[in-house]
Amino acid sequence: GKVVLITGSSAGIGAATAVQFSRAGAQVVVTGRRADKVSQVAKECLKVSPNGTKALEVVADVTKVDDLRRLVDTTIKHFGKLHVLVNNAGAGFPIGIDNKDYYETYLKTMQLNLNSVVYLTHICVEHLEKTKGNVINISSVAALQSGDGASPYHMSKVAMDMFTKCMAAELGPKRIRVNVINPGPIRTEILNAAGLPQHIIDKHDDYFSSVLPLGRVGDPDDIADSILYLASDHAAFITGTNLLSDGGAIAANAINNKALKEVLFHSTNILALLIFLHDLYTIWFGLRRRVNTNKRLDGQVVVITGGNTGIGKETAYQLSLRGAKVYIGCRDETKGNTAVNEIVIRNPKAVIRLLTLDLCSLQSVRRFCKELSKLETKIDILVNNAGIFGAPEGRTDDGFELHLGVNHLSTK
Repeated sequence: GKVVLITGSSAGIGAATAVQFSRAGAQVVVTGRRADKVSQVAKECLKVSPNGTKALEVVADVTKVDDLRRLVDTTIKHFGKLHVLVNNAGAGFPIGIDNKDYYETYLKTMQLNLNSVVYLTHICVEHLEKTKGNVINISSVAALQSGDGASPYHMSKVAMDMFTKCMAAELGPKRIRVNVINPGPIRTEILNAAGLPQHIIDKHDDYFSSVLPLGRVGDPDDIADSILYLASDHAAFITGTNLLSDGGAIAANAINNKALKEVLFHSTNILALLIFLHDLYTIWFGLRRRVNTNKRLDGQVVVITGGNTGIGKETAYQLSLRGAKVYIGCRDETKGNTAVNEIVIRNPKAVIRLLTLDLCSLQSVRRFCKELSKLETKIDILVNNAGIFGAPEGRTDDGFELHLGVNHLSTK
C-alpha cells in the first residue's frame, strides 16, 4: 500500500522498478516524457499487482520545474501521501571539453541528472516527513571512476552521490532515509539515447560480459531488486550509503583494464584504436615523468581567478618567480591592484597584470575572455581558484544559485 514515485519509469531501470513495486503491492506513479510508454508500463504494473491497483500515469519532463511541481501535486492529490521517491531519470551525452557545444551539453546533463533530483527531493521532503519515507537516487559507477569524453555525465553522478550523503545527514532527524545506487553496465536504452548505433552497443555489452567477474552485463531487474531492498524495512538502519551494483566492474577494474585495450586494439573502429594508443601513452608517460617543482615557466601565460588573496595570490607570486606572465582576475579592482603591488614588491621582476572578473556574471566572464584575447594569443595555464563558501542565500546575475554559479558553472 505504500506510494512510490519513480522518475524515468517509462523504460529501463525505472520501468522494471515500477513493475516490481507493483508486484509487491505498492501504489506506483509511472512518469516519463512519452505518454505511450508511460501507458504501456502502467498496464504491466496492473497485470502483476496483487490488489489490482492501477498505476498513476503522469507525463512529465523532469528538466522542467513546472512539470515536477505538477508531478508531485498530482501524486498527493491522487494518493494523499508519498512513502518512496526514486530519482531514476538521467542520461549521458558523450562530448569532449574542446567541442564547441560542450558547455551547452554540460548544462543539459546537469539539468537532467542533478538539478531535477535536487528540486524534486526539495519539494517532496514535506510529504516524506509525514510517512517517515525514503529517497533512493540512481547514480552510476561513473561517479567512482573518471572517463574520457563524457565528463558532464561523470560530474553529474559524483554530485548526486554527495547530495545523497548531505541529505542523509540533514533529513535523518526527520526519519527520512536517503541512499544511492551505483549501477555498472546495465542493458537499458541509455546508450541508444546517447546516440550510439546498435552494433557499438552490442560490442559494449559483449565486452563487459567477457570481463565482468559475474560474466554478464546487468539487467534492469538487478537494479530494481536493490531499489526495493533499500525502500524496505530490511534496510531500516541504512542511510547515506552507496550501494554498488556493478557485477564486480569496479572491484576488477574491468572498465579500464588490459582486456578492454585488447578489445579496442583488435577493433576495426579507428576511434577505438586511437583511444587505446592514447591510454598506452598516458601510462608510459606517467610511469616515467618526474615533476620538477622548480621548473621554469619563462614566457608562459598563466591566468588565475581569485588571485587577489590567499591561495590565488600566493600562486601568482610563485609562478611569477618561475618567469610566467601572470594575469589575475578578481571583482574588487582595489584589492586586485593591492595584490599586484605586493607581488611586485616581493618579486621586482614579476610580469603580472590585473583584469576585472566577476564570476557571478557570465557576461563578465565573457568580457574578461575577450579582453584577454586582445592581449594574448594563447593561455598556457588556467588556475580556477576563485570560490565562495557559506555565502548568504542568493543567485548570480544569470539566475544560478550563488555557490553553484561561482564555484562550478563559472569554471566550464
